[in-house]
Amino acid sequence: MKSQNDTTPQQSGITGETSLAIISVALAALWIAFAYYHGAISEVEGNRILLLHPLVPIALIAMLIRIYRWVGIKFIVHLEIIMIGLWLFVRMLGVFMPFILGFGFAYLFRFLWRALPFKKYYQRAIATALIVVVCGVGLTYTGFRVGDQIGQMAKGLQKFYHERLLPLVEGDEYTAFAIDQTGNTESLILGTKHGIYFLKNEKKSKDNQPSNEPAQIGITNGELVGKPIDQVTVGNKYIYAIAKNEIYRCNKAVVPTATNKKKGSLIAPPEELEWRKLRTTYFEDHTLQTIHAPTWDPNLIYVGTPKGLHRSNDAGDNWSEEIIAEKSGRSILSIDTIETSEEPRTSIDVPRKKRFIYVVSTDSTDGQKNGRNTSQELDTQDDIHTEIHWRQLNTTNKWDILSTKDAKENSVSDFQAFVATDRATNANELRFYAGTKNGIYEKFNSSDDTLDWRQMPESDLLPQSITLLVSTNEGLYAGAENVIHFRSKGTSAWKRFIVPQEGLLKLRSQPFVQQFQDYLTEKIPGWTASGGAFVRWLSGLAGTIAFQFGGFLATVFLAFIVFVYASQGFDKYIRSFINLVPEKHRETTMAYLREIDTNMHQFLKGQFTVIVIVSIISCIVYRLVGVPFALLVGILAGFCNAIPTFGPFIGGGFAYIAMLMGLAAGEFSSTIGFLIRCIFVLGAVLGIQAIDNSLISPKVMSNAVDVDPLLIMFSVIVGASILGFWGVLLAIPIIVVIKSIISVSRSEFNDPESPVVQE
Repeated sequence: MKSQNDTTPQQSGITGETSLAIISVALAALWIAFAYYHGAISEVEGNRILLLHPLVPIALIAMLIRIYRWVGIKFIVHLEIIMIGLWLFVRMLGVFMPFILGFGFAYLFRFLWRALPFKKYYQRAIATALIVVVCGVGLTYTGFRVGDQIGQMAKGLQKFYHERLLPLVEGDEYTAFAIDQTGNTESLILGTKHGIYFLKNEKKSKDNQPSNEPAQIGITNGELVGKPIDQVTVGNKYIYAIAKNEIYRCNKAVVPTATNKKKGSLIAPPEELEWRKLRTTYFEDHTLQTIHAPTWDPNLIYVGTPKGLHRSNDAGDNWSEEIIAEKSGRSILSIDTIETSEEPRTSIDVPRKKRFIYVVSTDSTDGQKNGRNTSQELDTQDDIHTEIHWRQLNTTNKWDILSTKDAKENSVSDFQAFVATDRATNANELRFYAGTKNGIYEKFNSSDDTLDWRQMPESDLLPQSITLLVSTNEGLYAGAENVIHFRSKGTSAWKRFIVPQEGLLKLRSQPFVQQFQDYLTEKIPGWTASGGAFVRWLSGLAGTIAFQFGGFLATVFLAFIVFVYASQGFDKYIRSFINLVPEKHRETTMAYLREIDTNMHQFLKGQFTVIVIVSIISCIVYRLVGVPFALLVGILAGFCNAIPTFGPFIGGGFAYIAMLMGLAAGEFSSTIGFLIRCIFVLGAVLGIQAIDNSLISPKVMSNAVDVDPLLIMFSVIVGASILGFWGVLLAIPIIVVIKSIISVSRSEFNDPESPVVQE
């Protein structure tokens, strides 16, 4: 029984302040659920909800900090503050990121500054300046090299598209054919509607005839890429081509360079190994019908137009008109030159060279009726007479006419190709060949001029219309746009030499192509109807990409400004932050910051050492394997190694990108060699990864912060999903910070006199 003096007051269960605190915590929990559930939806749909404004979570955090003393379970309040702070951080990432990056780089600079093995300030300053200069020069040099390689890659891709892909899809047609006989071997040059090729045909058959289907090695580059070839000729030093009524020139050394037989820089200046367009203002609006370069003079060129014959004595820089038969204005259809040797009079005499030029032409004044002036239109006129003029060069001899007896009856008047050769048994006698719309004809020019043009025997296999005609020491090549045949010296049988590749679009009879065409016919109307929506979507996508790229540049620029200010007074900003903390918690805050700084220094020191070692190993290995830009790729691989788990594979990705750039730039001779090199690169990546995981990182990072690899992987994935690229970079530093906080908290709770326990 209680006495009257025992008057202990009974406390009520819940006070007003406690009720208010519980309601506030419950409201904060509801807001967290609402924000995390509807935040992403509102961003996608563009709905603006006032409760998701950044001011609301800031007010909630302030309220929870104020009332957390009145709540028995303070852990819930702390958890809500962390959840709201995380949502606010992600929501305002664009605002926070420049400051995070700026202060992060400032801290890294502070770490590197303290890591320098110098005591005095001026020594550190000089070392820092030298490091900055060396890194700046290295980055500048690397930038120029990478820029050059990207340019080479772009040219290589363009070359691959026109020389390989388009012929495969569209098919090809032969438009020009020439041969280089200035060396010990004959080099066949082929012009198509997609470019110029060198025909590699080293193996011969038993009858000394070229084997079928020789390999086509593209030699198109420079300004000639993507242009259909109309005419091509090979001189003593250069290859000339006519494309779209323009003249292009390239050194013959492009052939051994393309076949990797010699280094181009050893046999020709690099600028001469690319096709360059010559100035053709001299010709005004004339049509360039044919071009020819003699083999004995590296600078002599002849060009035929509907207005006459023109000559250049300086490889196409300047031009002059060549008068034929004391009359200008003849339409030039074909040009050929030949060099013969005259028999010496005595045994001590040196054989003299005789050089001749032959020009097939029509009188353009007769063909300009009704405004016609092209070669095709001239050939169809009955009143146009085709003549073959010739004269001996380096003499005062005038132009003479080659006999064309009964030419019109034999259809030789429809000249489309002409060639002269000195394969006759007598050195003073020549043999001529003419390609016409009705086959190929030959003429044996004897001393008494008794033989005339006749159709060549056994030419039934040849196309009816001969547009390509080339004579060599091995024999005669003749053909048209769809096939080229060869007849060996001393024989009369024609053998198919090469046939152009038929493309996908030319195989009209294939079921797959027909189905594809039917599918397009059915789908194109629907695509056309939705074309407006597609264009709007594409425009929106382009705008989004441009906006995001602009935001990235703005973030980098602001981060640089923050870095400049933060690096000048990093310790001052830290002290200012500590002063914001209540005085009774400053010692605990300092303990947290010291532990974070210590662990971060250990981590950065180990990571920097690993980066340097892996970079050196990667540079050496990639150089041995043959990766282009091995130095740059090795350094990037070392830096990528700082990204946990996925970093080494990202570095290997850079190696493969460099390999692809080298392939596009033409640094690999064959596809098989490229594939073998790619296998070696894969082995190098896996080997470097194994060495790092088993030897380098365990030894170097033993004194650094020990973090479980699975936790690192999980953090990287979560960081990437929340913050994207920045989350990958910040994953490890955040883990180090959290682990430091946990470590200090445990030590503080274990110490009864610590500020945390006393609080």
